[in-house]
Amino acid sequence: ISVMARSRGRLDVIVKKAACCGERECKNAVGPLISKLLNRDLEISKMRCGMRSGQPVCEIMFSQAKLYGISGGIAVEAKSGTAISGDAHSILELPDGRGVFIISDGMGTGKGAAIESSTAVSMLERLLEAGFDDEFSVRTANLILLLRSPGESFATLDVATMDMVTGEVQFIKAGSPPSFIKRGRSIQTIESPSLPVGIFDAIRIEKTRFRLNHGDLIVMASDGIFNSTVDTQRSATPMYVPNDWIERLLSTITTEHPDDIAKLILNRALQYSGGISPDDMTVLVVRVHKRK
Repeated sequence: ISVMARSRGRLDVIVKKAACCGERECKNAVGPLISKLLNRDLEISKMRCGMRSGQPVCEIMFSQAKLYGISGGIAVEAKSGTAISGDAHSILELPDGRGVFIISDGMGTGKGAAIESSTAVSMLERLLEAGFDDEFSVRTANLILLLRSPGESFATLDVATMDMVTGEVQFIKAGSPPSFIKRGRSIQTIESPSLPVGIFDAIRIEKTRFRLNHGDLIVMASDGIFNSTVDTQRSATPMYVPNDWIERLLSTITTEHPDDIAKLILNRALQYSGGISPDDMTVLVVRVHKRK
């Protein structure tokens, strides 16, 4: 048995034991015993089953049980006339009990922008999966992008990391537009004036924290969604579009399906821009729920 202290006061317990004959001793006996001894609610986070691999030993990692689960939805539209979106996104659950939601918007549109944004997202994923916190990961990704192509390109980063044990979510924004948390009909707006990554070697990091509850929605979007109202005067039937149209729309939505909400926001943005996408558009929606 090995016990490792993690960040945020957590413990990981790794147990190596003789393989059973399919009785699931790890879940039915070992897990409950360790949880009782440590007075913590633990669950299996990683397992190498000896019986399945034909080995005499099993290796199981027990981590603090997640109280919350997530379901995500994505809607994407490339700029009209281009085949590739310059935005990149990611929704992932980390072994340390964090949920991570990312949108990156590369400079310009098309293939070049796609390379910058996907590089930024890929680097962030690897750093976070290695166990680094979100602030260090964003600063490191910024420096790597700066060294990779100094002064030539940049990308926005919109990063939300959720502690799936406590329900606390933390937002870090680098040049990205506002994000939203929807709780019933109430809408909380999260925004920051920070610059995109890949421009300066030191970027200003501002964190915004929020405690989530069952049924809350996180809504993130790229600049294209917010810029969709810029070209409405070119439309044959221009319309008045309030600046807070996303908040107004979110306050009226009753569906709980993230995919449907993401598509609804994207379609409304396209409607406001006369059916033509003036920029790459991405909407990411995550619904939080209490696990049974």
